[in-house]
This record gives sequence, structure tokens and C-alpha cells, in this order.
Amino acid sequence: MSTSYSLFKYLVSFHVLAMQLFFIGDVASLNLTNAYLHHKCRVSQGKYQSGSEYEKSLNSLTHDLSTNKFPTGFIHISNGEPPNYVTIIFQCRGDSYGPKCRSCFATAVAGFHRRCPRNKGGIIWYDQCFLDVSMVNDRSPRKLNYENTFSMYNPNNVREDTQSFDKKTRDFLYKLIAKADKPDKDGINFLYYAAEEMRLGTKKLYAMVQCAKDIESCKVCLEWSIRELSKCCGGKQGARFLGTSCNISASSLNLTNEYLNHKCRVDQGKYKPGSEYEKELNTLSRSVATHHFTDGFTHMSNSRDTKSITIIFQCRGDSYRSKCNSCYATAFAGFRRRCPRNKGGIIWYDQCFLDVSMINDNSPRRMNYENVFSMHNPNNVRGNANSFNKKTTDFLYKLIGKADRIDVDGINFLYYAAGEMRLGKQTLYAMVQCAKDILSCKDCLEWSIKELSKCCAGKQGARVVGTICNLSVSSLNLTNGYLHHKCRVNQGKYKPGSKYEKDLDSLIRFVAADKFKDGFVHSSDSDGPNSTTIIFQCRGDSYESNCRTCYDTAVVGFRKRCPRNKGGIIWYDQCFLDVSMINDHVPRKINKKDTFAMHNPNNVRGDTKLFSKKKNDILQQLIEKADKPDVDGIGLLYYAAGEMRIGREKLYAMVQCAKDLVDCKSCLEWSIRELSKCCDGKRGARFLGTSCNVSEGKYKHGDKYENNLNVLNRNVLSYDLMSGFLHVSHGEGPDSVTFILQCRGDSFGSNCRTCYTTAIDGFHRRCQRNKGGIIWYDQCFLVISTIKPQLPRKIDFKNTFSMHNPNNVSNEPGSFDKMTRDFLYELVRKASYPTVVEHQSTYYAAGEKKLGKRKLYAMMQCASDILQCKVCLEWCIRELPKCCDGKQGGRILGMSCNLSVSSLNLTNDYLNHKCLVSEGNYKPGDEYEVNLNFLTKSVPTYDFPDGFLRISRGDVPNFVTVMLQCRGDSYESKCRSCYATALAGLRRRCGRHKGGIIWYDQCLLIISSIIDDKPRKIDYRNTFSMHNPNNVNEDIGSFNKKTRDFLNELVQKAIKPDSVNLVFYASGEKMIGTKKLYAMVQCTQDTLQCQKCLEWIIRELPKCCKGKQGARFLGTGCNLSTAPQNS
Repeated sequence: MSTSYSLFKYLVSFHVLAMQLFFIGDVASLNLTNAYLHHKCRVSQGKYQSGSEYEKSLNSLTHDLSTNKFPTGFIHISNGEPPNYVTIIFQCRGDSYGPKCRSCFATAVAGFHRRCPRNKGGIIWYDQCFLDVSMVNDRSPRKLNYENTFSMYNPNNVREDTQSFDKKTRDFLYKLIAKADKPDKDGINFLYYAAEEMRLGTKKLYAMVQCAKDIESCKVCLEWSIRELSKCCGGKQGARFLGTSCNISASSLNLTNEYLNHKCRVDQGKYKPGSEYEKELNTLSRSVATHHFTDGFTHMSNSRDTKSITIIFQCRGDSYRSKCNSCYATAFAGFRRRCPRNKGGIIWYDQCFLDVSMINDNSPRRMNYENVFSMHNPNNVRGNANSFNKKTTDFLYKLIGKADRIDVDGINFLYYAAGEMRLGKQTLYAMVQCAKDILSCKDCLEWSIKELSKCCAGKQGARVVGTICNLSVSSLNLTNGYLHHKCRVNQGKYKPGSKYEKDLDSLIRFVAADKFKDGFVHSSDSDGPNSTTIIFQCRGDSYESNCRTCYDTAVVGFRKRCPRNKGGIIWYDQCFLDVSMINDHVPRKINKKDTFAMHNPNNVRGDTKLFSKKKNDILQQLIEKADKPDVDGIGLLYYAAGEMRIGREKLYAMVQCAKDLVDCKSCLEWSIRELSKCCDGKRGARFLGTSCNVSEGKYKHGDKYENNLNVLNRNVLSYDLMSGFLHVSHGEGPDSVTFILQCRGDSFGSNCRTCYTTAIDGFHRRCQRNKGGIIWYDQCFLVISTIKPQLPRKIDFKNTFSMHNPNNVSNEPGSFDKMTRDFLYELVRKASYPTVVEHQSTYYAAGEKKLGKRKLYAMMQCASDILQCKVCLEWCIRELPKCCDGKQGGRILGMSCNLSVSSLNLTNDYLNHKCLVSEGNYKPGDEYEVNLNFLTKSVPTYDFPDGFLRISRGDVPNFVTVMLQCRGDSYESKCRSCYATALAGLRRRCGRHKGGIIWYDQCLLIISSIIDDKPRKIDYRNTFSMHNPNNVNEDIGSFNKKTRDFLNELVQKAIKPDSVNLVFYASGEKMIGTKKLYAMVQCTQDTLQCQKCLEWIIRELPKCCKGKQGARFLGTGCNLSTAPQNS
């Protein structure tokens, strides 16, 4: 049973193929994703062959564009020579530039390859972008393309006067055309984009117009589109007209992703640029942005006078922490855009709402009946609407009881509840939530239910949304967990570029183009030794789009888990994929080999014989349904599901056969017998194969142990984990829970928290409802137990395991092992003496050593609460030869201590550091520390679009500057992640020094108490170099000269300005002799003379690294690196 399922249902489940699915989600018919809209393959341009020049040109072009930042959201680019000429035109929607644009480009390229396999040209439209691939180059400016267009519309008609509605819509669109076609203040067209909303009677109309940037006449195109729109879509509640030249859309719903509604507080007035109000608002916003949002709620004010500002922010109950941070950033940006310079306003998104006001409502807040709105699915329910409404209302009242209930600690459980209920053949999902500072949650939600009946009775889904409480009902499918895989080792492996690989790729793309209407595919490409067969089956309730998504997931999973295997099987919750070089002809016989079982470790508590009998009864009933022909005399997809009450609980079961099976009934009956052998008396089980599957499950939800576990989990998520260690307990007796978390010595702070969330999810998934377990990840391990160990803990020699590199050392393994052992004993002495980080002892050491021609890296660590670290590590060293003698790398891992040794640096990013001792130390709680903490917490709120940040705070002697420069290919999220790693590393290595510098592979961080006016002069002192120990094999003088010439070429690129400013970064590769050399140069963006700095380190490079195969020279002003491409 999947854990996510158990969070929502008291059900017992029997499954087949991929057994469990819930329908969870939001109600509104908003476009919350980047949905596929339409495509057109350019059949007239023909197809290209695998490995052809055209394919190489196309792949080269898409690869180059995948690294583009898309600052303007538009690309028109060509590559190759006729007849292998390739042109790509790509345009993102006007509100989806930067990372969103890059993401949409990747989606569009994948979609084009899947829907137009090997076509030389084609067009594909998504909600946020369109991609046009062609072998014909339309020179800019392009003429209007009237052919490649299409329209879409909402099937519902407007309820008022359609002629009046159409006229007002048309007038509104013409108004937007004037804005889109107007030059900006610099005389440059404003990206040919405009979007706005307008009230039409009781409704609000949202509209958007946009042209491709290289079009000949934007205005003419948009005006023609408006005339076409009236032909297809007059009187409709919403419509779109899309092409490759221009697009328009008009709707009563906002199509720009997650925004729901907003309201500007006009009565509170506006503030002026640079005013005190603006400064206080910015300060308060940055402060809120630094929160971890562990409970998803904030009510914060800066003061109580006339210039006071209050921010109330609430995330949806399933969207806390990182999702909540992201939604806050989106909401605040949206508030500023939609209510420019307003002192107050409210904005709602799918996952959160934000309320900014100059009036501070003291907690608890009273009910706000004004700032409320509703939304609903336009479709009516098909059955008895009165019965549906009554059951929905009853279900919502049941959830109110849960949301308003006190938890085990006597604290309200965040006023949130969600659940699902079966209504006939459908499952209804509902969610209720109140803001945490409300006076009466129950009253608010009951009022919302009454409002729901007024606006949305008989609708398939609806929402009532406000600033005090929210309510939604709908149905959606969320879960698709990995279950199992089996690589067909006996079929061998294929080589890169072989015919088998090409046939397999072609067949995968062919299957991906299927619509999966019946959820099944059995397809082969040929016969003989290179034949490839794919059998793919989706669960009976997961066809079409869900099925296609599961297929994509399964293909990626197969390739990752069975790399280059010619055959293999992988099972997911919603589907299975079988790849083989043997084609079983249809109908297939039952396959009894490729099967496996899964079960809940807990036994049923009542009469096991009675339970087994009732379980078999429902399974036999489902087999009869699954094997019964439909009205056309054809088997009903060999699928059936149902539920039955056993005592106080419900038993859910599902059976299914693959569609090409010769005898479904026999297969399922055999599976039931096998199920009883492995899993009789268990609370849940599955029996899965490639022919048929059966599953059942039963568990008790909400007991005291689970409540204690959840409380402890929430507590851990509120810690900063700067020490990298945690040993905490909650509860007493048999229901007590203890967590021990130890992060690797270079992975503290946010990295440690990330590893913890991964580990707790992994524990729930792999150990399901076990009360205890241990899980290890590369950066941390987590122990969960019902036993509270005495501190300090004794060494645990049982719960250990080893891993090793399969490759042996090249020569003299005995000598290598001895030198490795000696090096490890050196590190033991370092690790045995703890360093104190955030009042917590840390036993950790890492280092590297030259062993012959190789560099050996090693790391060791003890849990911070262990009794004898040295004894534990020495035991690990003695165990290492038993598993890993003569290997190039090995690990011994346990819950007391860990050890790893390798020819690769397992800490990944750390390079060097320097504590600025001359700047002195600060004391705990002094003003310098306050300023430092404020700045370091503010840094993660920035987007890092150019990878650079320099901020300061305070006055001498408490002045603090933080400067961060990320590598030129590691901006935005990578930059933010590297900052978290660098800050934790600097604090650990430099303690309470006021200043320090730390270098990682992807970024440089400087903290200083010295005021250094911008731009900074070149710093010749704080530099260091690193090099590959191996010399080049060719003429050293010639190699050095060619490397120097190549680096000077990159310097000229780095100092060349782009369309906006200087980038100070360049990278590239070049053939030097028989090898391809990769090189990169970069300056920090506040450096005064980038060219001078880079030319200086090029001259310094030969002093340290002459004739070496690769080298780095790093400083605080500029950096340089070279490496062979295959290194």
C-alpha cells in the first residue's frame, strides 16, 4: 500500500497491475499547468533518417537553445546548410519568460519529437509557448501566416445579451492591441504583448494578445484574429485563436496558470516612490520571505502607528515549506503588478492568499464576509443533483469536525482537513481550511457551505474562497509510485549507437504517439536478433493523459534501472512496461515467472479466517465482472474494482488482466491462490505480474503512535539544522517515537533539511507503517524507533552495510590498501576530537592524499551522540578490507559512524576557504551578528537571474557585506542551493570570525566587515590554484601556447556586453592536439577591470600548472579553469 493513499482513506485495497489511485485536486477549471493545446506535422517537408546530417543539425540547435535564458521569450535561429537546413522559431507567452520559458521549450521539443517522430518540420502549441521547426527559413520580418492557425473555446454560452458581450469583448481586445503595438519609452516594441482584465456586468473578463517578435505587422495580424474569433466563438464564455504569427485569448477565467483573483484596497490610498511606507513594506516583505512556513501561516506587522503595515499570508494545508515560499514570492509579485503602489490589497492563488493592509486586525480576527468569491466547474453532475448536493454537504460537515478538532498537544491542527468519499462510480475529493488566527473556524466554514449551495449547486466541482476560510470539492488523480523492476539479464546489453538502440528509440517514440484510449499497447518493430517488443498496460482507471504520463515515467525508469539492457519490466502504481527482444504473439499465454508480491507488514487484528474468506469472496465477484463481455461481446478491458464493508472498516479491491492475455479468469484465480500463500492475514497485499495482478489492503489510520510521529516530524521541520544533528523524542510508553538524524559534515543547514524531508518520505514509502526503521542517503541517515536509547549511545555494530566501486586498482593492490589504511588512521585522529557547531559536538574529518598517480579522497564521521567515536571508526577501518580490498573506492555505513574512501571527491563542491582573521570576531547577540543574520536570511529571497548579489547593512563597527557570485552556468535555483551550502560551510570553518571567503565548484561567497566601494579593485592576495596531477602527453610548449590563445579568445567573449550589460563569463571547447579542451573564464560582476584580472591569472597559470592536463586558478575577482573534455 502506498503511503500517500493511507493519508486519505480508511480503505483496504486489492490491486491489479498498479493498484491504488485517488482522485484529489482542485475544483476550478483553471489551467494550472503548461497544457498541450495542438500540433501540426509538416508532412510536405518529409522525414529524416536516424544519424543523418539533418538530425545532427536539429539536435545541435535544440541542445544549444536548452541553455538559453530566454530573457525576451523569443528565438528565431537557423543551423546547417541545404538540404539539411533547420530553422527554429520559439515564442513564450508574455508572462512566462526566463525559467518558465526554458521549461516550456524542453516540454515543446519533447512533444514535437513524440508527436511528429522524425518529421523535418512541425508546429506545437502549449499554454505557455509555441515551437515551430522547419527546413525553410523565413527571413525576418516574417510575413503573416494565415494557414497554421486554430481556435478553441469554452462550450458554455454567456447568459446575458450575447451581442452586447461580443461587442464589449471586441472593444476590449482592440484596446489591448493598441497597447501591444505601442513602442516603449526607448522606441522599442514592448514584446508585442498585452494582458488585462475588465468587468462585464457581474463577471470579470480576462484577455491577452501577443505577436511573435519577428512579425511584419503585429496590428494587422491581431485585427485579423479578432475577426476570425467572432466566426468560431461568438457568444462563448471564453475563446482562443492561436497561430505562429499572433495569438489572442479572452475568458472569464485567468489562463496565466495559478492566479485566482485579487482586490486592491483603494480606500487605503497609494504610496509614493521612495516613501517611508514603501521602505517599510519592502523590509516587512523580505522578513516574511525568510520564514520556513512550517505551519503555512504568517500574520506580521511592523508597528502600530499610521504608517503601520500588516501582512497576512496563508498557504493551503498541503503546500507548506518550500511550496509556500514559492507561492509567497509569486503572490507578492502579483500584488505589486495588479495593485501598483496601493497601500493594501488581497490576492489569491491556487496554493495561497496574501493580504496586505495598513490596518492591523489583532488576532483572533473576526469573520470577513466582504472579501469572498466563488468559482465552479461549468459542467453539471449527470445523476441526481439533489442527492449529490446532500452527500457533498454531509461530507463537508464531516471535514469541518476534523478541521476544528484539537490535536494531541491541545493545539488546533492548523484548521485544515481533506478527504475523499465514493459517490456512485466517482470519488469526491474535498478540502476545508481556515486561517490560523480566526475567531471561529467552524462558523466560517458553515457559512461557506451555505454560500456554496447558492452559487454552485449541482456542479461537478466548486470553490468558495476568502481571507478567513476556504472550501473546495472536486476529483483528480495524484499518485503514481514506483513498485518494482526486473532487468532481463539473459537478453544481454546493446551498445551505444547500435541498430538495437535505434530500433528501441524509434519504437518508444512510436508508442508515445498513441492516445492510450484503452490503456494498452503491444507493439513490435521487426523480427530477428534485433527485434524489439513493447507491452504496456495502464490501470483500468488511468487511461489517456494519465496513461501517457505513466508511460513517460516508466520509460525513464526502465532506462535508469536497466541501463542498456535489451529487455526489462518495470511496475508503477498506474501502469507496467515490458521491453523485450522476444515477441510473444497475441494472444499471450500466462507468464507465471515475472511476478512479485507486496504486503503490509501488519496483521489483521480480528478473525483472520473470516477476513480471508470475505477477501476471497469479493475477489471472486470482481473476477466475474472483469471476465464478462460487454454489450458488443468484447471483454471489458479485463478490469473491475469495488469495495465491501468488513466490521467498521472498508475493504477496497481491484483486479485486472493485460488485454492480450489468452485466459484472464485462469490468471486471476491463480494469482488469488498465490496471494494467500504470501500474504494471508495481512492488512494489505498485492500480487503483480505482466499478465494479471491482484491487490488488497487494510490498515488503521490515526492511532496515537501516528499522531506522535506526525508531531515530531513537524517539530523537526521547524529546526534550522545548522549543526547537522538531531536526537529528539515525543510521547511515552509503547507510543513513544524517537528520531536520530545525522547529516554529512559538509551538508548542514538547508541541505540537511532537504535530506531530512527526502529521508522521512523514503522511510514512509519503504517501511510503510512500521514503527521503526533506518534509512541512509548520501548526505544523511535517519533512525526512527519506539525505543529511547540512553545517552551517549553505545556503538551499534549490527545495523551496518558496505558498498564499493566494482573496479579494481590497476597495480599493487596490497600497497594501495596499506596506504589507504594509513591515511584513514590519520583522519581518525582528526575526527575523534569534536568541533563545536551551534552548541553541538561534530565528529567529522575529510581530506585527500596523493597515492602514486592518483589522488585519494576520504571522509569519516560519527553520530554526534555516540559514546566512543574512535573505537567505532577503527572498527570500520578493519571491516573495510573484508568487503572492499583492492577496490578503487568503498564505504562502511551504520547508525553510529560512517567511512568512505574513493578516487572521486564525494563532497562534490567544496574547494577552499580563508577566514579573514584580521577583521576580528563578533560575540553572540551583538549588533554585528544581528546584521549578519538579517543579510544571510535575506539572500535566499532573491531570484539570482544573473548569479550575482552584493548587499550590505549597518554602520561601522557593525557593518556587514555579503557578496555572492555563482558560476555562469549555475544561476537561479542552483545559485540559491550553492549559497546555502557555502554559508553553512563558512560558518562551520570560520566560526565567529567577522569575515571569511569560501569557494565551491559552483559559487564564491565573501562575508566582510570592511566597506569596499563598488566597483572593487583586483584582489591579488586571496587566490589559489588547483591542477590535475597528470601531465599532457604531447609537446608541452605547444600545448601551453594553444591553451593560452584559447583562454585569451574566451576573455574577449567574457568582456563583450550582451543586449543589457556585461556578462563577465565565457566558456567553450577546442581541439588541442588529439584532445578536446574545455575552458571557462569568469569575473565577479563588481570587479573594476575584468580583462586585466583574467589576463593576470592567465600569466600566473603556467607558474603552478605548466603542462598539466587540467587546472584552475581562483580568486575573489576572477576565476579560470581548463580540463580535457573526458576528464
